[in-house]
Amino acid sequence: MYELQMFPAPPSESPVSGVVILGRFQPFHKGHEFMLEFAERWRQSNHPELPLIIAIGSSNRPESLRNPW
Repeated sequence: MYELQMFPAPPSESPVSGVVILGRFQPFHKGHEFMLEFAERWRQSNHPELPLIIAIGSSNRPESLRNPW
């Protein structure tokens, strides 16, 4: 058995902690807006020192009937 190399290499410093919301947001709608507002209220009530991090995800797949975005 051999050890696989990490690619890309892990960061030299730990990433900053935060409240993370991950989504594709395609198309952005009222449900997304509600979720982000709720997450921000939760962050302010529970961890105001942490940033709210909004991460945009992707399936990295071509458009299809099952994955139109």
